[in-house]
Amino acid sequence: VQLKNRALPELMISGINELRRAAGKPLIQESHFFAVDLSRDRYPPVEASQASQSDLPKLSRRLRHMYQVGLLGILRGQNSTANLKMMARALERIDRLCGPVAISRMWWVARGALEAMIADQMALTPARKALLSQYDRQIKKIIYEGSRALQGDVPLLMVKESIYVVSLCSRASGVLAEIKQVYDLRARLTDTELQNEIALMSGGSGSVLRTVAENLKTELADVKQSLDLAAQGVADTDYGDVAESLMRVAGTLVMVHLNQESVLLKERAAKVRQWQAGDVDPQGLEFQGLVDDLLAIENAVAGLERSLTPADDMRSAETRNTRISLYQLDEARVAVVGECRSGLTLTKRAVASFVENNWDSMHLTNVPATLTAVSGGLTFLELDRAKAVMDACRNYIEQVLLARDAEAPSREKMDTLADAISSVDYYLESMEEHKPIGESV
Repeated sequence: VQLKNRALPELMISGINELRRAAGKPLIQESHFFAVDLSRDRYPPVEASQASQSDLPKLSRRLRHMYQVGLLGILRGQNSTANLKMMARALERIDRLCGPVAISRMWWVARGALEAMIADQMALTPARKALLSQYDRQIKKIIYEGSRALQGDVPLLMVKESIYVVSLCSRASGVLAEIKQVYDLRARLTDTELQNEIALMSGGSGSVLRTVAENLKTELADVKQSLDLAAQGVADTDYGDVAESLMRVAGTLVMVHLNQESVLLKERAAKVRQWQAGDVDPQGLEFQGLVDDLLAIENAVAGLERSLTPADDMRSAETRNTRISLYQLDEARVAVVGECRSGLTLTKRAVASFVENNWDSMHLTNVPATLTAVSGGLTFLELDRAKAVMDACRNYIEQVLLARDAEAPSREKMDTLADAISSVDYYLESMEEHKPIGESV
């Protein structure tokens, strides 16, 4: 919660289930923390079925076979998209076959769950595979119970679980749009974000990943230095060594799940290995392409580091321009944070001197200008709340403490002023040291 400044109780379900399994208690659903009004009916309703009730078991048997072929592929981990599409077609036809009956809503949300898994290529977790198997058991009931099964009770837990899967989908078209509208599902969290957070929680510690990122940064800097020297013609560059360095970086990228970047770098390394020092044009497309690739990979590594920093610390540095080095932006931000903290240190000394010297306002003369500079830095960092605190402190000092014929302030007000300044300084310190404390400070 501190790291991302965001409460996601869904991340605890896996751990909770491990404890419940050890205690011999039933497991909780993925949708346990998901709230939705299950009393709402399907809209628009399905059209009346053209099939005869007597044909229902026979037709359902065929569709169940289609569904089971896809389900078997899913359980074996084979071509999930193709298998999910086959299962979705089977459910769509079963939905039409059953028509407007009591369990119609279940087929509707089941179709939505499958469409969501296909659209966003969702992770097929054990819980979701179990959900897909539950749909198969519902088809089985139609085969053996016929029309009686159509008027049976709708399994609400399955309906809720299906709606939860739909809520994690970033798309909103067709049956997905219908379900999202009926149940008022607003964008809160996508499955991609959820799985990334789970991986971050269960993967290597932040310190380990930061160490790997720092090593990658050093390796990339060495390669860039070699290319700079080659571009300036200062020394003959051994491109074989450069290729080896690129392969080492590519191998490390796999360790931190930057697989696409690893493949890109391996392909580039194979080309660089063929280069000869005297034949390479630093202004040519091949050389510049390598430079662009290195910058893109450097930004990917910087993005990895950002995923381990407080949410507020990441806001100001997002950029879509891959030709801008995120590390250079980070260095600029570090410099601004340092300047802001220096200004706050001067301010705290000035306030302390003001108190110790019997409210001598001379000690506060330069403080408003210092706090104005700090506010400017906080604006660059997009720390709006901290900036508002600094503006309030500056206004109090200018309009009250430095006012003509100003009265001596109370000790409580001076303590509040000191606490406000110190809290912003502590927050900036957490940004410097990657100690996520959130804005609650």
